[in-house]
Amino acid sequence: MQITKDVKIMSRLLSSAGCLISLAMLPLNALAEASSSDGWKYTVSAYMWVSDIGIESSVGDNIDIEFDDILDNLDLAGMFSVGASKGKWGALADVIYLSISHDEDPVDIEIENFIVNAAGTYNISHSEHFNVDLLAGARYLSMELTLNNLNNSGTEQVTDGVIGVKGNYVINQSWAIPFSVDVGTGDTEKTYHLFAGAAYRFDSFHLVGGYRYMAWEFGDEDVGGLVMDKLVISGPMLGAHFSF
Repeated sequence: MQITKDVKIMSRLLSSAGCLISLAMLPLNALAEASSSDGWKYTVSAYMWVSDIGIESSVGDNIDIEFDDILDNLDLAGMFSVGASKGKWGALADVIYLSISHDEDPVDIEIENFIVNAAGTYNISHSEHFNVDLLAGARYLSMELTLNNLNNSGTEQVTDGVIGVKGNYVINQSWAIPFSVDVGTGDTEKTYHLFAGAAYRFDSFHLVGGYRYMAWEFGDEDVGGLVMDKLVISGPMLGAHFSF
């Protein structure tokens, strides 16, 4: 029996029964303003990520889990992040966990992802309308894949160094355009992350919407019998950003 070529899990979590609601600040912390004072600033965000997961392989058949099955397939999802800055310097740490299973014929599959992003930041531009930080750090991925009907399982653990930029363009007192992009390598051939969106400012927080894309290129790694070439997590997101 051929193993999976393409696993695409359409995680349409923006529904009343199945929202992925979590604490996070990556990339919404692009809205945090650089401080000219010596005091510490902190950021926290809560958002919903309407994400898809795709696993590409160079061999085998396709497995597609339909949208109607997503709420049953989602076992557990959560994210937690913290950010802090003082003057031009800052740091961020972000944790993402996602567990999905599908046990209907002809496939019985479980996927568990654990992702950690950590970076230091340095502000290189801060004005009335434009704010940009350089970032450098690491991205860790642990992916456990189980094909129960074939009695195969495996775990892929990789760590990559990443560099990039994040920031926001302030249109007026109410609207801004946040963005974040990074690229890296190490245990994988390449990893990259992109985010762009729009933010509306209220008195005590920002409401942010946009699109986020995160990917790893492995070069045909064998994980639990699946020859995996690329992992992609992507989709629109909506959240609230708080600074204190």
